[in-house]
Amino acid sequence: MSAERGTERDAAVELPAGVRPIDHVGDIGIEVSAGSLEELFTRAAAGMIALTRERPERGAAAGAAPMAREVEGAAGDVAELLVTWLRELLYLQEADGFSYAGAEFPELDEHRFRARVRGRRAPRRALREIKGVTYHGLDVARRGDAWHARVIFDV
Repeated sequence: MSAERGTERDAAVELPAGVRPIDHVGDIGIEVSAGSLEELFTRAAAGMIALTRERPERGAAAGAAPMAREVEGAAGDVAELLVTWLRELLYLQEADGFSYAGAEFPELDEHRFRARVRGRRAPRRALREIKGVTYHGLDVARRGDAWHARVIFDV
């Protein structure tokens, strides 16, 4: 992202609260802060999707009908679980054109999730393609009363 800093491309990205972009040579990434694990997962998902989609024009219609998907995953630790979660959402985006809009987690702990994901077919063109969620520089930890994550995406 460092090569694109200050460009029109970056101006089109509007990240959600608690998410900020990070510089990483040749890739892009986000740092996320949240008060709960569920909020961390939803903010990370919203941040990842925001990096791929242009900001909608004012007054633009939502377009496609709402959709929902059930996803689940398990992992040895919370960092690996976050990667699994984000990879599931990337798969939905690529396979179905599904654009994440939110999620509820009937089950979520540091080793497993089960979620109902809300979204629509992506009505806007892609700003950039995220090819994958990497383990490079991955950090997910609870510090004090808050959760923090750092995730790098392969573009």
